[in-house]
Amino acid sequence: MRRLKGFFVSFVLTALLLVVVAFVLYQTKTSMEHIGGAILLVYAVAAFVGGMIFSAQKDSRHYLMGGLFGLAYFGVVYGRVFDTLFAP
Repeated sequence: MRRLKGFFVSFVLTALLLVVVAFVLYQTKTSMEHIGGAILLVYAVAAFVGGMIFSAQKDSRHYLMGGLFGLAYFGVVYGRVFDTLFAP
């Protein structure tokens, strides 16, 4: 159950942070150059928080499990983006 909770928290946190970033960038009239960095920062924060929740167990493989979570999250998010952008 904790594993699914990590993914769920990451997806919800990503959605919330992207809405906040979009609002801030809109209000400040920021140029398009900064949007990519802001989105990358949101994904990094969400993957970090999800990895911490995912790997919060008593065994000694915290870093391995957190890293695997980050890779899986990256694969799911970017796989979905790739599928959306290049769909026929």
